[in-house]
This record gives sequence, structure tokens and C-alpha cells, in this order.
Amino acid sequence: MLHTEFPRPEERIRVEFLRDGRWEGELVKTRSDGTKIAVDSTWVLHADAQGRPVSILQIDRDITERRKAEETERQMLSRRQIAQDEERQRISRDLHDTTGPSLAALIMQLSAVVESSKKLDPKARKALDASVALAKRAAEEVRTVAYQLHPPLLEEAGLETALRWYADSFRKLAGIKVHLQFSSGFHRLPKEVEIALFRIVQAALGNVHRHSGSRTAAVSLIRNENRVSLEVRDRGRGMPKEAAEGLGLRGIRQRVDHLKGDFQIASDSHGTLLKVSLPLAD
Repeated sequence: MLHTEFPRPEERIRVEFLRDGRWEGELVKTRSDGTKIAVDSTWVLHADAQGRPVSILQIDRDITERRKAEETERQMLSRRQIAQDEERQRISRDLHDTTGPSLAALIMQLSAVVESSKKLDPKARKALDASVALAKRAAEEVRTVAYQLHPPLLEEAGLETALRWYADSFRKLAGIKVHLQFSSGFHRLPKEVEIALFRIVQAALGNVHRHSGSRTAAVSLIRNENRVSLEVRDRGRGMPKEAAEGLGLRGIRQRVDHLKGDFQIASDSHGTLLKVSLPLAD
């Protein structure tokens, strides 16, 4: 005889089954030797002419191998995301520690030339001034890219501070004002959760910029004892099909699945609402 584990309280499922005459769901069954199998179960209630239950048809389809394959794929995607995050961090560190200082040194050298450029003709002086301006702009862009790849504020001060910096940077770059709201007493989260939420907000705001046409976006983060919930909303024209099937949302789903969370998205001509809920370890 198999021991059955129900996804919800068994009594509640039976009440729904008797009310609706049908139930479908996934069950976990334990064999006598202790091995577990996953089944896709369908129950159908047959009644007589007076509506009285007379029999139940239950069909179970073994989906254990499919679930194992899905779990293997989920773990592979998780490892790939971890590797990508580590690569972002490495590139960010290289930009910050090597390219940034090199550009700073270039600006200093050019500035020294500017101070002694009185003998240059106007055309050369103009080119020199333009070179200083370009070097400064490149240094700023490198600094921005490095922070976007892996903001040190995320590790040093936490998600709230990092997102406030990112929202301000996003406003300057994309011209979209981001309204941030955090629940009171929003403290540090596990490192993996903070990284996931930061990347999800990045991807969601990127979709707002590319597809919605909205000039504003709202980001809300609420934490309770065992979960953290994120909402990203815009007031744009909705999400086209190619965006819904694109890499941005696929990456969000993968991060949420890896952390065993919930993900929902709703989009119409009045805007898009993205919801993510992640469990927090005890």
C-alpha cells in the first residue's frame, strides 16, 4: 500500500472533490520500500440519477522521471546563474581596479597638458579640451557599468541602499522616475536573495524602458517573518509578445524557481504588474 502526500490538507481536497465532482493535482506516494514517486492524479466522481455518489475513478500517471529531469535542469540553470553572477562580479572588479584607475591617470596627464597648452594653436587646444571631456565621460561610463554589473553597495549596505542608488542611476540614464517603497524595518536579507531581487528589479526596469513607454515605474518590497514580496508596476502600453517570451522574463523565472518562490505577471494596455514572492530561511 502506498502512503500519499497531498499538496494541501487532504480533507480540504476531498471537500472540493465532492463539491466539483472532479479534482486534478500532483501527489507524492511512498512505496513500501521507502522510495517516493510523483504522480499526476485525476479523480472523477460518478453519481446516480439522484445525484448520489456511487463510484470514484482515479487515474494516476507516474511523472517521477519528468520531475527528476526538471530538477536536474533547474540545478543546471541555477549553477549557470551563479557562474554568471560571479563573472559579473569579476568584470566589475577588473573595471574598478584597472580600467578606472587607467582612465583617471589619463585624465590627470591630459589635464597637465592643458595647463601648459598656451602655445598650441586654437584647433589643437580645442581638440585637447575635447579629449579631456571624452576621457572624463568614459571614466563615468566605466564606473556606471561596473556598478551595474555588481554594485558594491549590495554587499556593503544591503538591498535597500543598492536599489536606491540604482533607481537614481536608472532615472539619469533612461529618463524614467522610479518610486521605491520598502516595508518598515526592512533589514538585510540572505545574500542569494538580495542578489536575485536586485537582478529581477534590473530586468523588470529594463523591460519598462525598452517596451512600455511609461515615464514612471513603482517598485515595492515588503518583508514579513518568512517571505519577501516584490512588485514592479508601470503605466505603459503593456508588454508585447516578444518581451513576454524574451530572455529577461525567462531569467526572472529561473531565479524565482531556483529559490522556490512564486512569480506572476499581468500586462494590458494600461500597464504591467510583475509580482515575485520568495521564501526566507529560518
